[in-house]
Amino acid sequence: MMYMRLLFFARQHFFLFQFLGFFLMLLVKNTCMAQTLIPLNLPDTVAITNNLKLNAVSFRGLYVLNKNTFWCSGSKGVVGMSNDKGAHIAYKQLEKYVQSDFRDLHVFNEKTILLSSAGFPARIIKSTDAGKSWIEVFSSNDSAVFIDGIDFYGKKGLMLSDPIQGKFMVYVTENKGNTWHLLDTALAPKVPQGESAFAASGSSIQWIDNNSFAFVSGGVQSNLYCYHFRTKEWRVLHLPIIQGASAQGAFSFCKIKKQGISYLAIVGGDYTNDTLTQLSTGFCLVQMKPLMVKQVANQLPYQSSVIELSPNRLLTTGSNGTGTIYTNNKAISLGNLMKPGFHVAAKSKDGKLIILAGSKGRISLFCN
Repeated sequence: MMYMRLLFFARQHFFLFQFLGFFLMLLVKNTCMAQTLIPLNLPDTVAITNNLKLNAVSFRGLYVLNKNTFWCSGSKGVVGMSNDKGAHIAYKQLEKYVQSDFRDLHVFNEKTILLSSAGFPARIIKSTDAGKSWIEVFSSNDSAVFIDGIDFYGKKGLMLSDPIQGKFMVYVTENKGNTWHLLDTALAPKVPQGESAFAASGSSIQWIDNNSFAFVSGGVQSNLYCYHFRTKEWRVLHLPIIQGASAQGAFSFCKIKKQGISYLAIVGGDYTNDTLTQLSTGFCLVQMKPLMVKQVANQLPYQSSVIELSPNRLLTTGSNGTGTIYTNNKAISLGNLMKPGFHVAAKSKDGKLIILAGSKGRISLFCN
């Protein structure tokens, strides 16, 4: 009897249920709830080649070109691209580079892309036909060269390598990566053995403006290094980020401006202990002029990437979770971490598309 009543009710309200279903589909498709992570792929079901599934790939390279298009790159020589906000992502394993871990990339336009690989041999490859073919524009057989990240300001680019003979190596290009030369290190600060940078998200080195750049380090000590091309001046600021071991230090930073003052928001931690929060500073806000640590926070677990959502709100992610940091002139507050965590976050210049990528081939959309 109960079954017959339910069946009668369903028939009487058939069009109402149809309308509600249609409305819910539109809601899911076109609306983002605040601070929501929406998976864009199902890695367990995607086969890149007959012998390689997407869930075996770790993504650390990520570039969001505009509100529709992003590229990602990672281990096993894999690169991915979407031009419809992630509704469809095309993956490809570059046959010549199946042993390469492309931990950073830069996308100039729809056709021109650079990939940089960490590990040995260090190399940067370039495509001018939307990834159909690739040429090497930088390579080194020196096992000491380890590319931590690349960054561009127009045609001018930077590439950071771990220290050799006690000094960080910075390579420079002025023609979109076609040729590279080593920045003169004669005046560069000497660093102790055991200090290095991290190739965790491709965001350890960045341009500050047309004439200066900065990068962060970790290991036995964690520092912020700033360089000005016109004056050839180096400035170094010791950071309060947890440090002292090879897996500890500053991993990523982003530029923000508040009330006309420029800051760097820096995140880090210990990637071998990604839940550690007590007594371990994982975030600091650095004022650029004068160069000084302005604020710190020690309740944030290991984070490998940070981007600005607004002048007082940051998005951070790491292997243990994804969350937000709220900053004001008096205090820092941390939002709840959402699962899962990722290696890297990136956004379009207009902020309309925010993507995260990480281990096991996972890529998600962040709804702000």
